Amino acid sequence: GDMKKLISLLLAVVLVLGLAACGSKAAENAENAANTENIESSENKANTAENTDNNESANTAENYDVTGIINPLTGEETEEDLSGSRPVALSMNNEKAAMPQHGITAADIIIEMNVENGNTRMLSLFQKITAETPKLGAIRSARTYFIDWALAFDTIYITASGAKNALEKISQTGVAYVNCNDNAATIRNPFPNIFARDRERLSAGYALEHTMFGYGDGFENHMEDFNIQLEHRDDYECSLKFTKAVQTEDGTGASAFTVTMNPAKTTDFEYDSETKLYKVSQHGG
Repeated sequence: GDMKKLISLLLAVVLVLGLAACGSKAAENAENAANTENIESSENKANTAENTDNNESANTAENYDVTGIINPLTGEETEEDLSGSRPVALSMNNEKAAMPQHGITAADIIIEMNVENGNTRMLSLFQKITAETPKLGAIRSARTYFIDWALAFDTIYITASGAKNALEKISQTGVAYVNCNDNAATIRNPFPNIFARDRERLSAGYALEHTMFGYGDGFENHMEDFNIQLEHRDDYECSLKFTKAVQTEDGTGASAFTVTMNPAKTTDFEYDSETKLYKVSQHGG
């Protein structure tokens, strides 16, 4: 319902701020990876010092009352049991030059992190992509710190190539990885049933890196083309838990707030009381 969706949106905000959502180990990995990129940004470092100590007594099993067949990433009830299926983690462009984005409202969780030159990038997690899902993109390259989040959720990590150290880490960690890149000249798209360059964008003069998209019908009907295990490994269990009750100690209302990612990039959240959701804006939009 709306409350569960709100909770999942608030979770996404927490992830934007760099707090641990799937355990302190994943957060530590994300922090360590960010450091290897020489991006000295506090927004990219997970604050593990406070992630469980202050809340351990409140986060007991009996307080999590959302059970049954649910989306493991949002807590929302579903008709289909999705708990055994690996989510898709899509590296999505967030530069002003690449706007507008497509399909981000269909994501279950969005993790926004700093990359280079004052820009940010999004890792969008989708528990299930169907033919009804809007086109998704633009798809961009891999970064090391997103690999840790992809591993934490046991996802299928999809990018359009990646930084050299990111591709090395993909090989070292064994993350389930799909590279949909082509350069429209010498490298052919390896999965043409799922991904394609947007012709309208190419005609409109967008840079090539802003033109790769994924399509819902392709994901629904052709994911076997990836030759990757589509089900979770046997020992995987998502540590996200959900409750119908909002538990707060104290504080004030957050009808609007701004997350400063870096001196050149902010993300603004405004609460809509009718939909009980936060609307997000950026780049002055």
